[in-house]
Amino acid sequence: MKEFVVSRNLEKEPLVYGLIPRFFYIFLGMVVCGGFAGFFLLFRLISGGSSFFFLFYLFMWVSSLITYHSYFHKVSKKEKYNFKKKRITMSNRDLLETL
Repeated sequence: MKEFVVSRNLEKEPLVYGLIPRFFYIFLGMVVCGGFAGFFLLFRLISGGSSFFFLFYLFMWVSSLITYHSYFHKVSKKEKYNFKKKRITMSNRDLLETL
């Protein structure tokens, strides 16, 4: 009798670049919003503004991206469901009875 491993696909959520989709879109929003803000600060710097604000913003943005990215990766690696490791052997008759 043949045995087949059946995956319920509930052990882990699908990952996008190593992140749960919810965290991926949050991180993507952070990158885009921070990029726009940095772009406008760069224009302000070019027009004669202070470079301190630009460098401070750049440092805070990069450090927050690194922090959140590592946190999101850590949370995404956790298994959501822990199933028992009990193996069940099903025959064709069992499958026909369930259908």
